[in-house]
Amino acid sequence: MIQKILGILILFACFTCIYLFESHSNHSGIFRVLHWPAMLLTGIGPVGLLLVCFDGSSIIQGFKLVFRSPSQCRRQMDNERRILKELIGKFYTVGAKVFEEVSPKEISPAAVSVLEKLALRIPIGDAKALLQFQKEKSDDAFSRAMGVMSLGVKLTPSVGMLGTILGMVQLLESLKDPSEIGSHMSLALLTTFFGLF
Repeated sequence: MIQKILGILILFACFTCIYLFESHSNHSGIFRVLHWPAMLLTGIGPVGLLLVCFDGSSIIQGFKLVFRSPSQCRRQMDNERRILKELIGKFYTVGAKVFEEVSPKEISPAAVSVLEKLALRIPIGDAKALLQFQKEKSDDAFSRAMGVMSLGVKLTPSVGMLGTILGMVQLLESLKDPSEIGSHMSLALLTTFFGLF
């Protein structure tokens, strides 16, 4: 519930910034093109919509995926592979106790879960089935997170269109004063531009 309220507040703040900028700004030229409220609306507005529409864990996981480089993923996989090879080597000399020594920070939660089961000496077939289940669960979470990010990207032009509508409403309100038409028309066009950009 707090997340949805935060999303609504973000959207409200974006629209308030646009309204205040438009009613108190006399910028022209390049300063008019660098319309920070339009950038704010099209950059932060979709995040507000995502907060309203989705659960927080999917959004956080989506942002983690976006800002995580392939080299980081490769390093983590190589590190897990190295740790698991070491564990296999020690398993034949020490026994199942070796699986209890692994720090959960070093490997993924799915691998930790499997190692915990191996430490309890469950059959290898069951451990494989558990690993397959963990993989499917991770794939579902990945697909859900990518869906959230994809929807956020698709919402950006729509949020830009909201700014366009706001600009057009202000333009129609100022038809009696032709000097105001240009600034309101620029708001309408710039929010569309930044949404598409």
